[in-house]
Amino acid sequence: MNRETIIQFGTGRFLRGFFDYFINCLNQQGLYDGRIVVIQSTPGGAAERINAQNGVYHLVLRGIENGKAMEECHRITSISRALNPESDFDGFLKLAENPAMRVIISNTTEIGIQFDATASFDDRPPKAYPAKLCRLLHHRFQSGLPGFLIFPCELIDHNADVLRSAVLEHARRWKLGEGFIRWIETENRFCNTLVDRICTGFPAEEAEQWEKKLGGPDALLNTAEPFHLWAVEGNYEEELPFRKAGLNVVWTDDITPYKLRKVRILNGGHTSMVLGASLFGLETVLECMQDETVHRLFRRCVFEEIVPTLGENEETLAFACSVEERFQNPYIRHHLADIAVNSVSKFKVRVLPTIREYEKMFHLQPHGLLFSLAALLAFYRLREPNDRAEYIHVLKEAPLSAILADTAVWGEDLSRYYDIVAPYYNAILQNGMKAAYQMVLEK
Repeated sequence: MNRETIIQFGTGRFLRGFFDYFINCLNQQGLYDGRIVVIQSTPGGAAERINAQNGVYHLVLRGIENGKAMEECHRITSISRALNPESDFDGFLKLAENPAMRVIISNTTEIGIQFDATASFDDRPPKAYPAKLCRLLHHRFQSGLPGFLIFPCELIDHNADVLRSAVLEHARRWKLGEGFIRWIETENRFCNTLVDRICTGFPAEEAEQWEKKLGGPDALLNTAEPFHLWAVEGNYEEELPFRKAGLNVVWTDDITPYKLRKVRILNGGHTSMVLGASLFGLETVLECMQDETVHRLFRRCVFEEIVPTLGENEETLAFACSVEERFQNPYIRHHLADIAVNSVSKFKVRVLPTIREYEKMFHLQPHGLLFSLAALLAFYRLREPNDRAEYIHVLKEAPLSAILADTAVWGEDLSRYYDIVAPYYNAILQNGMKAAYQMVLEK
């Protein structure tokens, strides 16, 4: 089986532990006949490493599933080859001439989908992903072939809509013609998606053990948790029968509820937990789950304050339970310091909307989530956070009342929370996290 049907922008661990695994499952079950050409989208030798192994690598899935530890090792053969457009731009464009090519998938990081006003049609290649994609689509159009199914996996709102807009802007600026613009709009399907799987990459500390297990080295060895979810706007199950293969792929008219659930529960659970836990001396998410005090407050925030605002239906509760189980995965070292980066912006997106909705629904203020705000402010006062300089300056220097009232930081005035936040904030600064945790858990 050598038929190439998919173009993938991105060589990183996520797509290799997510979409490439999905296609491997389809191929192994005889539900699909196609392989992936991977496009290197960042500097380095990723394409060379992939080609050195003929695209073959192993994916280890391990974690807690239904309360039990599990580990599976899969040999992934869904990648045909890798290509670096920096050194072979003609080869890159030639992919568009293949009538069997049907799907484009991407994960070029959150900043990958950006319009680049400096890009030129004559660049070989343009730097930004949307510009590269515009060149590829234009070559496809000139070849007289039909368009693609385009699935961006970047973690931004309306990822496909943003990508489509950027591609069209390049087409207009480069004066590629109304016929091409109409072809982009009518012959291609840009599908908004939501992805969810923690992929932890090459297990460097266990490399020697895995080399013995596999009977040789695998420079592309990848690891991930068993949980996965891909919500896609549209329904292409006939072409890509993921659900038939038993994969947790949701075809839907609107990914909004799936995204809301993930952002509020999983991401909100992280953000509301990690800064206080870090001040408490913990370093990883697993340590948080193993600490009775931190885990107890996490459960309160998630199950008593976040979940009720989303509707305590069976699906939402099941997702919350799965998140708690995923956080207890003994194979994942998810460092709190990594999650803590840009916490102000994360808090505004992941936690603050829940606080507002909890107030509106129950006419009460959620102490657990507001404690997490106090912990965030104390962390920025006591530690050296990784965030925007203007946020750090305000949170380090201003009095609490001014911090909460600063609309430039929060996008709104949070002074109404002062009476709850202040006692927790002062307790952390004066008496330490242990005493502060005791305060909130007694409420």
